[in-house]
Amino acid sequence: VALAGNPNVGKSSLFNRLTGMGVATANYPGKTVELQLAVTRLGEHRIGVIDLPGTYALGGVSEDQWVARQALLDGAPDAVVLVLDATNLARNLYLGLQLLDLELPMVVALNVVDQAEARGIRVDVERLAEILGCPVVPTVATRGSGLDSLMRAVMRRTARGTPLHPRFRYSEDVESAVGKLERPLRGRTDRPHRLSARTVAILLLEGDPEFSAWLESAPHTEELRRLRDELALTLRDLRGEDSSLLLTRERHGLAGLIASEVERRQRRRPLL
Repeated sequence: VALAGNPNVGKSSLFNRLTGMGVATANYPGKTVELQLAVTRLGEHRIGVIDLPGTYALGGVSEDQWVARQALLDGAPDAVVLVLDATNLARNLYLGLQLLDLELPMVVALNVVDQAEARGIRVDVERLAEILGCPVVPTVATRGSGLDSLMRAVMRRTARGTPLHPRFRYSEDVESAVGKLERPLRGRTDRPHRLSARTVAILLLEGDPEFSAWLESAPHTEELRRLRDELALTLRDLRGEDSSLLLTRERHGLAGLIASEVERRQRRRPLL
């Protein structure tokens, strides 16, 4: 199980509460950012836990992002626990949308729900789970609240064996481009990290360096490169910006829309 989230959502508290002592560390060669590794228990089950570097995205721009991303792609965890700050969903959900694009089996730990409620913010947990297509468990990591329920949801998620389907989609223009690039990718058995054709199509349209390098070096990709370039140019003509920026902008927009859909804000009564 991998724990993902930005540096300020209480992810470290959750990791420490789950695992206690006996934490090991590991590095990718040539990288200084560490991964923390430990084991937790749920009944008779021993569950390995990897605490990924705190990051807001998986774009590979910083070393933190690169290490978190490669640990997910190389390690192929049985589940990813995305730790969200219930007081700031819109900012946190961008990373969640990237994880769903990678089609990783995800469970959301909706953390600091006590602080959110103190600020008059209530999150519709059932609606958020419906939109994201994954379990959402309220937690207060500093107190250990909700962690048993979280790990039970992780166990159910890994036992299910088939991915759930999120209910969000990109704009019609982007989805059309992704679909056209996805079709020829389905027939290729050499897709990096054995990711789905849709995931690879999204990453290619984003101009992801690793997947772009694969497209350049893999055999028999001339037509695929030409199609990718044509679709990227079409998106630029239609929307006025590069497809990589367009996808980033649409994720941010979707994160905001989802947050506004599930948040219920109550007006605070004045003390006097």
